[in-house]
Amino acid sequence: MAPLGTVLVTAPTGRVGRAALAVLAQSGKFTVRAAARNEDSFEYLKSLGADECVKYDLKDPSTWGPATDGVSRIFSSSMDSLIQEHMDFAKFLGEKKDIKHVVRISCFGADTNTNDYDLKTHASLKDTEIPLMLQHYWWSEECLIKAGLPTTGIRGNFYMNHLLKNEVENIKNGFFCSPLGDCKNSFVSPCDQGEAAALCLIEGPEKHADKFYDITGAEPQSMHEVASTLSEVWGQKVEYRPQDIVQFEKDFGPTRRAFFEYLRNGFYTRCAPDFFNLTGRKPVTYKEYLTQKGPHGGTGLEELFSATGSIYTKGVDQFAGLANVKKDGDAKKSGSNSPPALKARSTPPSLQEHSLYEPMLKRGAFFKPEMPTTDMQYPVWFDPDGKNLKWDPKEVHDQEWRDHVMAEMANTASNAGIIHDVYSKIFITGPKAKEFLSKITTCVLAKTVGDVRMGYVCRADGQLMNEATIATRGENDYYYCGQLGHGKYEMDLLLPLRDELGYTAEDVDIENASQHFELIHVAGPKCTELLAEVMGQEAVDTPVFKFRNLTIDGIPLECFRMSFTGMVGYEFHVPTEHAAAIYNKICDHPASVKAGLKPHGLFAVAGLRIEQFYRISADVKDIAHYKEMSVDRFMSQKKRAESLFHGCDESFVPQKEFLYLVVDTPKGYEWTLTFSPQSPIFLNGEQVGHTTSSAVGGQSLRTHACALMYKRDISGDLVIEAHGQKFPAKVLKEPLVRYSGRD
Repeated sequence: MAPLGTVLVTAPTGRVGRAALAVLAQSGKFTVRAAARNEDSFEYLKSLGADECVKYDLKDPSTWGPATDGVSRIFSSSMDSLIQEHMDFAKFLGEKKDIKHVVRISCFGADTNTNDYDLKTHASLKDTEIPLMLQHYWWSEECLIKAGLPTTGIRGNFYMNHLLKNEVENIKNGFFCSPLGDCKNSFVSPCDQGEAAALCLIEGPEKHADKFYDITGAEPQSMHEVASTLSEVWGQKVEYRPQDIVQFEKDFGPTRRAFFEYLRNGFYTRCAPDFFNLTGRKPVTYKEYLTQKGPHGGTGLEELFSATGSIYTKGVDQFAGLANVKKDGDAKKSGSNSPPALKARSTPPSLQEHSLYEPMLKRGAFFKPEMPTTDMQYPVWFDPDGKNLKWDPKEVHDQEWRDHVMAEMANTASNAGIIHDVYSKIFITGPKAKEFLSKITTCVLAKTVGDVRMGYVCRADGQLMNEATIATRGENDYYYCGQLGHGKYEMDLLLPLRDELGYTAEDVDIENASQHFELIHVAGPKCTELLAEVMGQEAVDTPVFKFRNLTIDGIPLECFRMSFTGMVGYEFHVPTEHAAAIYNKICDHPASVKAGLKPHGLFAVAGLRIEQFYRISADVKDIAHYKEMSVDRFMSQKKRAESLFHGCDESFVPQKEFLYLVVDTPKGYEWTLTFSPQSPIFLNGEQVGHTTSSAVGGQSLRTHACALMYKRDISGDLVIEAHGQKFPAKVLKEPLVRYSGRD
C-alpha cells in the first residue's frame, strides 16, 4: 500500500494536470487515481503513471462519490466555465471526513486572504472591476477553505502554452499577433505549475496547508522577445505584429480584454521566488519550455503545434455567460447538466437574427423565399459559386437545381458534409422525470450517463405522434430531441401528456431550450479523420449512440456520435452564442478543406436519408397506430408485453402499413413527388395508399417515396399519380443503400 494513500488527480489530461500526475507517480508516495470524463483517455493516463483511472465529470454529481471513495488528497483543476460546478464539488468534499489535503490550481490577482485587492478596482482601467476570471480563480480557492478543507493554492502567471495557441496558423505563415506589445511578462510553464502542485501534495498539509504560492517564469519577456525565441527554436523566422486592444476585445470579449490589460500594464512582470523556494531550482525560461521535455514527455514546441490545447476561439466571449454566477451559489441554476448557455431569448430569433444565418449565407445558403422568416429554417441548398439557380415551388419537373442537389449529395457521400439541424431541443428534469419519460416513450431509457436511445411517443389511443432521441445526462436529467422547429410541436405534445398522467411542473420540469442551443451535424466517410484534427481525438472517440461533454476552444458543448444521414456522423450541440464559431471552425479548417467538406441543404438531407429508410417529420406525426408504422425495432418488447408505455394496446389489429417505395420516373420528373405529398397510390386500379414524402436517393440515384398503405402485405406493380403523370413503383423490403453509420 502506498505510504500516503490515494491521491485523486482531476483534469489529468490538461497541461498542468498531466505534469502533476507524472510527478506524483514518480514519487512512489501515492496510489495515483486519474479522474477523467473520457474513458478512452485511461490508457494514456496509465502510461503517465496512473495506478487507477475512474470516470469523473464535474457536471455530473453522480460521478463524484465513486471518484473520491478512499481518497485522502486531491489535485484540483477545472475549466473557468465550470466555476459553479467546482464550488458545488467543494461543498461535497467538505462533507467527507477523510480529505486531508487539497491543492488547487489558480492564478494571483484577486485573492483577498493573502492580499487586500479591492475587487471593484482594476489595476489600470478606470471604473472597471478586477477581471471576472481572476475573481473566479480566488473563488475557486475560497470555496475549499470555507468547506473546512486543508487547502494549498498554486497561483500561476499566464501560461506559456496559452500564449500563442490561437496564432498557430499565422505562425505557420511567419507571424503572430497579440495586444501585449512591449510590456514584459514572466509567463509560466504549465510543467512548473504541475510540479509545484505535486510537491505540495507529496510534502503534505503539515507543511503546505493554508499556504499560497505565486508561480511565475524565470524571466520577463516582451512579445518581440517571444518571437525571437520561437524563431530560434523552430528554425524559421517568426515576426511579432502588434494587435489593437479594441480589436482584441471584439475577438474575445471585454472580460478577457480586462485581464489582458494586466499583461499590458506590468502587473505580471515580476518574477516570484516561490517556485525556487519549493523546489530548489529556478523556473524554466520560455526557451527551455519549448525545447525540454516535461514530466509527461512532451516539449512546449510540440504542444504549440498539436491539434489540441486551444481553449479560446476568436469571436467567442468565454466568460459572457458566467456573470450571473454568485460566490455563495445563490444564482439560479438549471436542473439540467447541459452546457452553460446565455439563454438570452424567451422566443426563437427570426431567420435573419439567427446566429448561423450569416455564416451559412456567406457560404451560399439559399432559403425558400415563400417560407416564414419567424424562425430558422433549412437552406434548400448552398450555392457558393453564385449560380443563382431558379427556384419555383410550382415547377414540379425539369427543375434547374436538380443536378446541383445531386452534386451536394455526391460530395457528402464521397467526402464529408455539414448541416445545421433545426430539431427541437427539450430538457426534461425533476424528481419524477425518469418515471414520466418511461411512461410516454416506447424505448427503455438509458441508465448510464452519456448513453442515447431512440423511441416514439403515442397518444392515448396508440396513434404514433413523435420520434425522438433521449440522452441521459444524469439522474432524472434527460435531453429530448424531437421534430423540426423550435419546440412548439414537442411542447404542445409533452405538456398535455404531463397533465394527463397526473404530474405537476414540480415533478417534471419540461424546458424548451431550442432557441438556446444549435445542432451542427457533420457526416461522410472522411468526417472522422478531419474532425480528429479540427475538434480533437476525444470528439471522434465518442462511441456510436453515445455523447460526451467537451470543451473545445473554451466552448462547452456536447458531442454526439449519431447518424443523421445513415453514414458516419457526429453532432455538436452548442450554446447558440457559440454556434457560429464552431460552424466556421469546422468549415474553414485546413483539414476540412483538404477533405472536401462542404455544406449541404434540405433536399440533400432528404435524399441521403430516405434511401437508407430514414424518415422526416411528415412520415412520423399523427399518421397511424404504432402497430401500423413499421417501428417494431425501436420499441421495447417488454414494455409492449406489459403495456408499460402510454397508448400501448397490443390487442389492436393493424389494418394499414407504413412502407418505403422505389419509383420509376421519366427524366426530369425525379423530384416531382417531393412537391406532391399525399399522392394517391393504386394497385390494379384501386387506391391502396398515399405518399407521405419523397426524394431522390443521393447514392442509389433512384426516386423513393414513403407511403401509408391502407392494406397490409401489399406487393405487385403499384402506380403513383401526381401532376398528370403515372409513376410505376414497387415496395422495398430492404433499403437500396446499406447503413454505414458504424464504420
